[in-house]
Amino acid sequence: MPSADAELLRVRARRLRRLGAQLASRPLDGVLRRAGDDTWRGPLAERWRHEVAAAQLRLADAGDELVRQAIVLERRADELELLARRVAT
Repeated sequence: MPSADAELLRVRARRLRRLGAQLASRPLDGVLRRAGDDTWRGPLAERWRHEVAAAQLRLADAGDELVRQAIVLERRADELELLARRVAT
């Protein structure tokens, strides 16, 4: 029987995975597609596009980190359930 603490960790891990997936979906790609040379040209436009692309990479990294933390929480939940089973026997 899963403990309440283990279930709470699993719920949090699922939330982290969902958030990680949202960030991995590259939410700024649409902005970059709409900001091409036919929309806006010049050094300021180019700098802005580079900044948005850099932000996209940071979001992807953050999404990866959320998934890594979800894995940590899931492992901790497994450990708690194993400990609860040992204590119960």
